[in-house]
Amino acid sequence: MVLHKRLFQLGLLLIVINCMTVFAQEFYADLEIAIDESGFVTIDGITNYPDLVVKDSQAYTFKEQEYWAFDLSIEKSFDFVYILKLPENSEINSINTSGQFRIKTENDNLIIQCYGEDEPLNIFVQYQIKKPEQNNFYIVLLIGIILIISFVLVSFKRLNIFKNFKKKNIETRVIKKVKKIPKLKYDFKGLTARQKNIMKFLIEKNHPVIMSKIVKELNLPKSSVSRNISSLELKGLIEKESIGVSTMIRLKK
Repeated sequence: MVLHKRLFQLGLLLIVINCMTVFAQEFYADLEIAIDESGFVTIDGITNYPDLVVKDSQAYTFKEQEYWAFDLSIEKSFDFVYILKLPENSEINSINTSGQFRIKTENDNLIIQCYGEDEPLNIFVQYQIKKPEQNNFYIVLLIGIILIISFVLVSFKRLNIFKNFKKKNIETRVIKKVKKIPKLKYDFKGLTARQKNIMKFLIEKNHPVIMSKIVKELNLPKSSVSRNISSLELKGLIEKESIGVSTMIRLKK
């Protein structure tokens, strides 16, 4: 009889201890919550709370007219961190959540980041999804394209007129400055092969030449031509003159 009584007391004590352990248990959650435009919720992450991780569930969302609401309430003690990603083009009307939260924007999505310690996991967010006004957007885009094309055509026409005027002006200036250069003998001693080629080319042309034409005709790198022309200028064999964006090269008399 005494043995039965002690066994009963021991069993009762174990039950009490087990209940105290259950009630004293703290839950944790590190979650990523995503809601799509149809209200389907996916909760992913790490937690010791049962059945909290779900995929494509509508258990936590509902809609009234144009307003959506997400509601997750667990009245247990939690240490939690979560990221809640709302659908694209959403606007938050109200938010009530345990813990400390902040809202940021990523592309066209609003994202709520929150953390809390030793408190219930309660999240309530009311939001609405704004549909972009596609018709107005395309009209504005079309008008913008038309204006840009018109501007380009007008600018191109004006640019051609300006270029023709500038070209005639430069040609007139060059003709005025160009005089018949008598064929003179030049000492090629100490010149490199490329410098000799440049000198022969200038002697053959017997008039000022644009540097870009030397590059093209002799099939030489622009940097090499520029460097060798500078050397020939230092040696007193040629002269350089800038006319607009072009560089004229002539033999020195």
